[in-house]
Amino acid sequence: MILVVLTRMGAPLDREIGVLSRLVGTPEPDLRIQLSGPPPLPLKGGLDSAAARALMEALVARGHGCVATDVARIPASRGGLFTVRSFELSDAAFTGVAASGERLAMPYDDLFGLVHATSVVEVEATVEETKRKLSLGRAALTGGLVLSKTVTTKRSGVSTERQPVLYLYRRSGRDHFLIPENGLNATGLGSRIGRTRHENFNILIAVLRERAPHAFCDARYLAQRPPRLPVGAADSTVAANDLDVAAYVLAVARLQGQLDETA
Repeated sequence: MILVVLTRMGAPLDREIGVLSRLVGTPEPDLRIQLSGPPPLPLKGGLDSAAARALMEALVARGHGCVATDVARIPASRGGLFTVRSFELSDAAFTGVAASGERLAMPYDDLFGLVHATSVVEVEATVEETKRKLSLGRAALTGGLVLSKTVTTKRSGVSTERQPVLYLYRRSGRDHFLIPENGLNATGLGSRIGRTRHENFNILIAVLRERAPHAFCDARYLAQRPPRLPVGAADSTVAANDLDVAAYVLAVARLQGQLDETA
């Protein structure tokens, strides 16, 4: 199913909110919250091709910028993106190496854009805790020889893991890369290698920008959370998360010239 994303406002939101509400079928208060951040902003999901085309035509007629994408086909961090664990830098290409040892080259002239972002993952974990506690009943039965018993309790909780990541998008439209900072072997930097993992990650970004000066670099999702997908935009079979979608939409919007560069 197709997601339509608002990439550029043709008029102030206060003036357009009523029309947009009628177009997407979302109450104005809810839509105002949904569109409260800077574009690109997911507007309506779960559409077929005809409905998506009609919505986009209505948006363009009012001067807005928009793009459409099939969420199920967006390359995702859980599958569809080539995840880099180490790399090599040559004069012509960046070569990523996966944990499996698979190698994939991205020529600098095919590198269309870099999206530097913070990945936030919630991890649910269960912890077992064993303690010895005083047992008065057991002490009475044993004449005071055994004063305690072993008690095991389980606690479940959710922890948040954050790490910088880098998406690399090709102009040719396939075999895009995901580079996580954690666990990245940076020996490919050679003499430019730094002292810390974070420093090396930023050095790699600088090197890629030097060697592909034509490529865009966007870091808006480094400090701010990506917009959430609207209800119905994706079903349980879709692997892409909110950040995967937001980063990919940025690249599509740049490619189609639909992003307001002054925003």
